[in-house]
Amino acid sequence: MIRQDIYNLLFDRLNMIPDFVTASPYLRFWRDVPAEMQPALFLSVGREHARTITGLPTLWRLQAQIVLYAKIDPDTQAAETLNPLIDLVVNTLNGFGPIDHLDHHVHAARVQGAIERDEIAIHAQAAARIPIEIIVA
Repeated sequence: MIRQDIYNLLFDRLNMIPDFVTASPYLRFWRDVPAEMQPALFLSVGREHARTITGLPTLWRLQAQIVLYAKIDPDTQAAETLNPLIDLVVNTLNGFGPIDHLDHHVHAARVQGAIERDEIAIHAQAAARIPIEIIVA
């Protein structure tokens, strides 16, 4: 398995979403992303879990997070801005996998877990973290 190839495939799929002004496979802090560069999407790589059974290929569960930043209108709720962006990401991932690429088979990449949201009203800033699980054999 070549991990970086798998993360690159995932990011390439996410990067096709035209609604984000900024998209990067490298996470940045929201203060480092100016308003004119938002909405922004970042991919953050997380934990990896291996399940090995003697005589069978190892099954990998790779965890990542998609981090979204969006400036918000102070007169609206952050959800009004974040919900359509979250829907775009989730709908894009629904069609991801199975993919045979080089020496690995990506069974799926999907949202797995709770989507977290933050609103920083004083800065008119909203953020969401979408947990992703990638299953590879």
